Amino acid sequence: SLAHTFGEIQGVVSNGYFAEVYGGRSGVLPGLQAFWNHDWKLLYLHDNETEQSSFYQIAWPFQVTADLHEMKWDRTGACATMPSKFKGNNDGGLCFEATPGSDAPGIELGGIPVRGGAGYRIDVLARRRPDRRAAIDSETPKVAVQWSDGESTASVSSSLVYDGRNWPQGDGFDRYRVEFKAPESAEAMEIEIEFPLRGGFSAADDIVVFESVAPCFDDCSDPS
Repeated sequence: SLAHTFGEIQGVVSNGYFAEVYGGRSGVLPGLQAFWNHDWKLLYLHDNETEQSSFYQIAWPFQVTADLHEMKWDRTGACATMPSKFKGNNDGGLCFEATPGSDAPGIELGGIPVRGGAGYRIDVLARRRPDRRAAIDSETPKVAVQWSDGESTASVSSSLVYDGRNWPQGDGFDRYRVEFKAPESAEAMEIEIEFPLRGGFSAADDIVVFESVAPCFDDCSDPS
């Protein structure tokens, strides 16, 4: 009923904080499943944590490869989304290492399964240097997708979903989004995200992929 009432729900992500109403750590999966019938479901979350730094792990039913360009894994918390750390979480992030004359920082994620004809939302959290906040509208992360059937998309500039300055707990990270539709013959995709050098980005963290589903609301027979 909540998903039916609020049309602005943009896909569901649950974590240790918000799942407490479903029973704390063990409630993460029920928290995600609670909105299975909304028109965007969580397909994959790349949160840059390890088993040692993560509060809770979800075993994805598929293996995803990650290839970094002019970026490095950070486990100190300097390049993670939350400024307030607590034991067992928020230590993982991606720091940018790009120097003058180098290629733009980026990450490739491969092996993500898709359903032919479905829509996909790709979100990424990224932080700008304080002196480059003015570039927020003109230089945003760019996303391209290579489909398993050989088709590919152009590199598309993402749109700002929310400005991190309005979310003090977000440690200066903004959220960006691109949407694509999979070809009918596609079975998997590789996502390429590039952070323009002129955008002044210093770090990235969560990458989230949502898949479109047909909402059923009051006529629901298969919760899979």
